[in-house]
Amino acid sequence: MNRRYMFAAAVLSLMIIAAAGCGNTPAAENSSTASPQAVPAAEATAEDASQQGQDDGGSEKDGANREGAENNGPESTAPENKEAGNEAAGNSEAENPELIFIGGKVRSVSQDSFVLSRTLYEESDGGQGSVVVMPEAGSPAEELVTIRCMDSTVFLRWTIKGGGEDIKEEEAAFSELQDGTGLEAQGYFDGDDFIAEKVIIEVYE
Repeated sequence: MNRRYMFAAAVLSLMIIAAAGCGNTPAAENSSTASPQAVPAAEATAEDASQQGQDDGGSEKDGANREGAENNGPESTAPENKEAGNEAAGNSEAENPELIFIGGKVRSVSQDSFVLSRTLYEESDGGQGSVVVMPEAGSPAEELVTIRCMDSTVFLRWTIKGGGEDIKEEEAAFSELQDGTGLEAQGYFDGDDFIAEKVIIEVYE
């Protein structure tokens, strides 16, 4: 009787062990099936991180390009602005040259120009200022200038009395110019020639 109980107990133990073994197998299988599902999640995280890195890199690159364009902007336009400014200044000087007066005596007259022997100024011996010097015609000291007249050149005649105390101004004409006429011309130099905008003929009485 005891042997039967013992045999039955042994059989029962084997059945329990077998049942426990069969119950663990699906768990292992479930574990092996679950692990492949975790891999895509990790891969997705890596892909997201890589994409984010690319986006950040692109943003930094775009920012650098924008910063470079802003820095290069003034440098690239500054030379052009400077060159344009210089050209405008040159044009302004050409359109509005500085006007000066030169005086002297007429040596010869042409159709629309005349040659002037310029009045020269020298320092006085006593250092009291400048004195007027009129070189003789044909002398080495004589300074000749060609005065060119335009259609717009204004001609005036000053009749001077009393050493300049009384000056009478009248309109004059180019035809009044002759050898020995004393005058002053207002204008500017164009190369070696002097362009007259105004000619004042001086007559002393």
